[in-house]
Amino acid sequence: MSNSIYLPGIVPLGDVKRYNTSQAATNFSRNIISTGYFSKILSIPPVYVDSTFKSHYEQDTGIQYYAHRRSTRHLVGKILDNIYENLWLVKTISSARENNIWYYNIDEIGAISFELLRIFTHKKVFILLADFNPNSNKGIRGKIFMHCIKKADGVLSLSARCMGLNKNQINIPGIIKAEKLNGVIDKFHGNKTFLLSGCLNNNNGLELAMSAFKDIPEATLYLSGSISKDMEPVVREYTSKYSNIIYKGFFEKYEDYLDLFHATDFILSLSDLSQPVNQYNFPSKILEALSYGKVVVSAYEFAELDGVNYIKCSYTVDSLNGCVSSLISGDREGEICQCKNNKDILFEKFTELTWIRAFMALESK
Repeated sequence: MSNSIYLPGIVPLGDVKRYNTSQAATNFSRNIISTGYFSKILSIPPVYVDSTFKSHYEQDTGIQYYAHRRSTRHLVGKILDNIYENLWLVKTISSARENNIWYYNIDEIGAISFELLRIFTHKKVFILLADFNPNSNKGIRGKIFMHCIKKADGVLSLSARCMGLNKNQINIPGIIKAEKLNGVIDKFHGNKTFLLSGCLNNNNGLELAMSAFKDIPEATLYLSGSISKDMEPVVREYTSKYSNIIYKGFFEKYEDYLDLFHATDFILSLSDLSQPVNQYNFPSKILEALSYGKVVVSAYEFAELDGVNYIKCSYTVDSLNGCVSSLISGDREGEICQCKNNKDILFEKFTELTWIRAFMALESK
């Protein structure tokens, strides 16, 4: 039986919209949990989740959610609540039989339990590093963040550009369930549809996509997710002027999003890598799309995906426009077929067994 505890810091899947937490982080952690590697999962929700969230045990995932939320408005009160929760975490883990503790990311409050466990127990503490942006972690916060990464007994990073932060480190950019790869892939509809989803703003190429598609009326661009405030009027303008640009909103039911996803042939990944927030991006969403046999169009070529077939373009309107036009013209049918046939390499490099081996390798050093 496993000797490891996982601390994902998420809320249940059905509460993501209610508490405005990360859908991607929730999906990722649930996939990590589904490996069956961890014998205990303890989740303290993000500090901004309010007092309506209650501690409970989730039967289907085995996650024990713990929340001591008494303050509803004041930031100081929320921080004190979160400190109390971290002390509960230390008490609970200290008496647990497991010796390996895995944090999903780390923040300045989580660093309290991290340091107490590292210094005052015989437990090993590790970090599964998904979000790394040194430009937004400056001052005392950044120093705490980097201290934890360096002092961790090991780091498993999703971005290859974060390698070298810890002496015991491995990089895997995402996880794909083996059962998904063994299933039937989505058929190619030939309906000239493209999907850009997630937190929609100019960091992920929202206006770039709309600017390119406004001149390709025969192709349809679907947008799905929450839009940043500054881009809401821009999206309204584009969708009112161009009938082939359609905003579907945020799907509260993940199954509804999947219905749109499965009906779409091409998935767009358009992060602007010139923006500091994106410089340490990892292609987990690309892997997710490829696992369904989707054709992915990316504005960045990821070293982590060496040997994987996907369509590349430059981060310019002209390049994206030309790429989309050539894909719907029928001139690139060979490439499209290759992109739908990544099963072997995805199975070899990104499934549960790869992750389990990485966890074991880091814990053994």
